[in-house]
Amino acid sequence: MLSKIFVILLSLMFRKSKDIISIATSGAENSIDFTHTIMVLEKIASAQDHKNNLTVFVHCNYVPKTDNASEVVRFLEKGTLKSAYYLLRSSIYIITHGVRDAGAVFNFRSKIINIWHGAPIKKIGLDSGLSEANLRTISMTKLWDFFVVPSVYWRSQFKRAYGFPENKIVDIGYPRHEYLNNHRRLKRSSAHYSSRKKIIYAPTYRAGIVDGDIFKIFRTAQFESYIKKNNIEFIFKSHPLDGLVELSDGVVDGSTRCLEFELLSCDLLISDCSSVIYDAAVAGVETMLFFPDFEEFREVVGGFYNDFPHSEFLNGNMYRDIFVLLEDYKNKVGLVDFDLNSGYLGLDFSQGFECLINEILND
Repeated sequence: MLSKIFVILLSLMFRKSKDIISIATSGAENSIDFTHTIMVLEKIASAQDHKNNLTVFVHCNYVPKTDNASEVVRFLEKGTLKSAYYLLRSSIYIITHGVRDAGAVFNFRSKIINIWHGAPIKKIGLDSGLSEANLRTISMTKLWDFFVVPSVYWRSQFKRAYGFPENKIVDIGYPRHEYLNNHRRLKRSSAHYSSRKKIIYAPTYRAGIVDGDIFKIFRTAQFESYIKKNNIEFIFKSHPLDGLVELSDGVVDGSTRCLEFELLSCDLLISDCSSVIYDAAVAGVETMLFFPDFEEFREVVGGFYNDFPHSEFLNGNMYRDIFVLLEDYKNKVGLVDFDLNSGYLGLDFSQGFECLINEILND
């Protein structure tokens, strides 16, 4: 409490500047949501209306070395005095992939924009119960001035789950969906594809939800033999909350890879109730659902939205046996069907985000 009071008093010593925008992320510095938002901010700051008046400060754990220095974007190492100085002076503070963000706690004079990191399929917030973690998240949401969601379809869901006022919810879509939609044709036109199939398995997190080890099949000799025989590059992309998962030598550990970029060069995504299935749909990647602990998971989280996996926008078979799934994939059976033209996901983040930033700066 004393440290918070100290930082508040310290921030009052510095004049807030409309010329400064800050952006930070919680452990997702290679994500498209973060990098694409920086590119959009650079475009906004370089526009004639703001030229020579607006600077974007990117607060990150490591400062990238680049020969292409931008006139309007500056990278600062988190935790340094220089980072703290510009953070406290920012008129706008943007966070991605973050809930309990320290900058949001102390940056009370800035307009805070949270670009949410998921399009939830499993119940979240108050919809999943009054757990201590949910209550902590809800307390943090009160610090945010704007909350970016995938489209208008998601407004009522987030309002109910986290108690957001209508005027805080901004349905302009996610940065990664715009990027993946703009680059989806790269996958279709690439010439380097061969008979070797690239398959990514990216499940939602299990830590603290269910105790069963559904991943043990991926460290067996039987599975290693199958992917070798069928010429499959199988990448296991574990959720950050699950940490490292023990795998057989034939399975590639994708824990340090950027999943969204990997999607643009893969043949099949296998997942469960992770919102990555929406990312794959936008990227034009075929998807199948592997969910052996479906009933147990559903009971613990309080259920799923929109009658998953059969809804107005999405429909897919639920597999409990990975070998049956992979055999069906050979015949294109059991693929997830998603209506990309439904408007369920916004695909024009840049335009809406630029309007939001200009609205705040001109207020």
